[in-house]
Amino acid sequence: MATAATDRSRRLLITLAIACAVLLLTTVGFGATAAWLWLDRGTAASAEPTPSPSPGTSGEPTNAPQQVRGYEVTVVSEIVFGDFAMTAPDSNGYTILFATMTNESSNQVANHFFDITAYREDGTIIERRSTGAYILPNQTTLFQGIFAEDISDAAAIRIEQSRTEWVEPALTGDITLDAARSGEEGYIEGDFTSGLSAAAEYSDIFIVGFVEGEIFAVCSDLEDIPAAGGTFAAECYLEPASKGDLVDPGEIPEDATFAAYLSVDTLFGD
Repeated sequence: MATAATDRSRRLLITLAIACAVLLLTTVGFGATAAWLWLDRGTAASAEPTPSPSPGTSGEPTNAPQQVRGYEVTVVSEIVFGDFAMTAPDSNGYTILFATMTNESSNQVANHFFDITAYREDGTIIERRSTGAYILPNQTTLFQGIFAEDISDAAAIRIEQSRTEWVEPALTGDITLDAARSGEEGYIEGDFTSGLSAAAEYSDIFIVGFVEGEIFAVCSDLEDIPAAGGTFAAECYLEPASKGDLVDPGEIPEDATFAAYLSVDTLFGD
């Protein structure tokens, strides 16, 4: 009996020792975690409150810098960018940077993603945002980079291709602007013919006004595009956008010309 009682006492002591060890390790673990979180909080609080670039956003600019409304704009991308234009901040503070962009592949879709960053003179970041583009083979479309912050203090804007996907096209072709009619206060309507190999629902149609080859206004309309041979119309109100001084789109210059660009949803074909 005494031996059995002694064994039980020993087992109890061993169990208590193990429990105490586990409790000690748990306490140390919680303490270390709390310390790490406190230190990490201190580091984050002292760091510049800006996001990190996406993987792959590095390299030398692929185009000569362009001066756009006082900002130097550069691009790092295998996609060909044309001239840029920018709006003034709207009532909600949003500023949009536009440019034509071309996929020179004859048989693959460029499903690409970009970081667009506004920098101060000292190199600190005002805002960084991401955007994407699904560009059909041999297609020229319109790039849109949207800033939600006040970038009036920016000195430079950089567009960097962050992720690249070359995929088989779910459709091919483009659209043709047959006629454009302008009305009062910048209203414009276009008649189109589809050259797409399949219908494309919920696609953005951009109507862009040019004077002497430079963008002065942009607008867009969401349309269901029929397959090749089908006709449709799109209409919208032009918004001033340019490289320099903005032009009132309600007073469309007599020598203005218009072009239209199709933007297919990036999920098309999924």
